Amino acid sequence: MTLPDEKKQAILRKFHELTLTPGWTFTESGPDEADRQLLVEYDNVVEELRLLKPEYLSVIVEVTRKMELGMADYAHKAATTGSVYLEKISEYDLYCHYVAGLVGEGLSGIFAASNKEGAFLASQYELSNSMGLFLQKTNIIRDYREDTNERRYFWPREIWGDPKYAVPKEKGGLGRGFKEMYEMYEEGNEEHARWVQKYGDCYSGALFWEWEDVCGECED
Repeated sequence: MTLPDEKKQAILRKFHELTLTPGWTFTESGPDEADRQLLVEYDNVVEELRLLKPEYLSVIVEVTRKMELGMADYAHKAATTGSVYLEKISEYDLYCHYVAGLVGEGLSGIFAASNKEGAFLASQYELSNSMGLFLQKTNIIRDYREDTNERRYFWPREIWGDPKYAVPKEKGGLGRGFKEMYEMYEEGNEEHARWVQKYGDCYSGALFWEWEDVCGECED
């Protein structure tokens, strides 16, 4: 992170407005920041977004508005404490909601707006969020070492700090084996399975959409 927290907060909390501002770019990211070039050329993203049909654009902007608030909160936490550290399972779920659950909500809204799926899908917030949590928790479990090397601690202390994991297996405990920490993914499995069963085909079919079905009328 190369930007002062104060500057980052100001940008994040109005990003849904900046992302529609013609010509907007950002050139102050450090040379090694992964998304630097994207921000340097962000005016191209703005231009493409403004070509979308209003019913799609409104969904994207609203999801961006919600997500930016959560990301700003976590960026502030990292800046003031030196790391992202989750204590409670509820924090774990909330973080996953902001970074992925809202993506599920946005996709459901876009699919419903396309009339290729039922309008009811746009209001299935719990199931859409569940899809996002399922995917994000998979990433968090997989990327444990990479995240800890970057001082990002997404595995909540409420799980790994349970006394049962401090007792060696030879004494009847579970030891420190991460494979035993079923709580990392067990919560909500039934809901995730229900989402896949009911709506999985919607998202699979979306991969075959034509760009012109999403984009508005464009001049040559």
